[in-house]
Amino acid sequence: MGSLRVWLRSYRTTQSYIWKSESLERNRPPLHP
Repeated sequence: MGSLRVWLRSYRTTQSYIWKSESLERNRPPLHP
C-alpha cells in the first residue's frame, strides 16, 4: 500500500512537470525554426 502511495506521488509530479513544460512551450515562441 505504501509503495502505491509513493508511485501515485511520483506520477502526479511527472504529470505536473510535463504540463508545465507543455504550457511553457505553447506560450513561448520556439527558439529554433
